[in-house]
Amino acid sequence: MNSIAKLVGSIVGIYIVINLVFVGFQYFSEKQEHDRMLMLKRMMDSYTTELKSTEVALNEKEMNVTTYFKDLELRSQKVMVAGLEAYRKNYENLIELHNGTVAEYNELNEQVGEIWFIVPGFRSKT
Repeated sequence: MNSIAKLVGSIVGIYIVINLVFVGFQYFSEKQEHDRMLMLKRMMDSYTTELKSTEVALNEKEMNVTTYFKDLELRSQKVMVAGLEAYRKNYENLIELHNGTVAEYNELNEQVGEIWFIVPGFRSKT
């Protein structure tokens, strides 16, 4: 009877030790898994923060590029308008010069009247 009690006690003891070992392994493996999950969560949070800051930076750069091209377009339009304005002024000056020359020619023609100019080899009435 005593040996049966020792045998049952030994079996129960071995069973308890085996359960404690498995529970310990399970605890440590769950703890490692939990730590691994926490590390992954921190990494994901870090990546999310980095992604958001990168997205904000890209949006800012996109706005800068859009502003740059709008500014370039505005500058090219201003240059084109300035060129057209200069062309218009030159054209007005040419018209003024032409009108002045025509007026001078007409005035000179009226003063000279019906005079014949004789040039060697050419005879013309102006």
